[in-house]
Amino acid sequence: MIRQAGQALGAFFSRPGVRNYLTNAGIEAGAQVAAEQLLPRALGQTPQSSLAESVIRQGTSAAIGYPIQKGLSNIGAPGPVSYIGAQLIGQPAGQFAAQSLLPGNQSYPIGMDPEPTQAGHAGYGQLMAKQQIEAMAERERYNNMINLALARNYNPPSFIRHSSSGSTPVDAVNEMVKLSRQSYL
Repeated sequence: MIRQAGQALGAFFSRPGVRNYLTNAGIEAGAQVAAEQLLPRALGQTPQSSLAESVIRQGTSAAIGYPIQKGLSNIGAPGPVSYIGAQLIGQPAGQFAAQSLLPGNQSYPIGMDPEPTQAGHAGYGQLMAKQQIEAMAERERYNNMINLALARNYNPPSFIRHSSSGSTPVDAVNEMVKLSRQSYL
């Protein structure tokens, strides 16, 4: 059964139309991934997206966009118009695929910031977490200031020995040795 499935897939992918589609979509995806990954590196910058994100986004974009471009060309649209039309549909689809398949929020690598009305706003939980972090930092700063003041004003303990008239100097020395061995912390 697996052998038959493999043979059917082989027959499908060897058809000229499918080979042509895969070749052209692969070239388009490769060129777009190279533009996202190699161009910034050539300019001495770090790409804004990971390689996996670029491959998913641009592969999906080319897989969807190439048939659209071919269809627009077949109905008589000029080359640049068909390419732009394909990109207008393929790129958002590729971004959706990257957002769906990869963890976290994937940035769009063109470098365009969203409009202020479209930009995300911090939620209640994010604001509360930020406030708690700031409060902990302030508390830590306050504790550090107190500890610094205590360290600056620290005086080691001093001892005054009062002796009565019946003690000898040897008794005084023994008493001082006993006191020096005690811990005052």
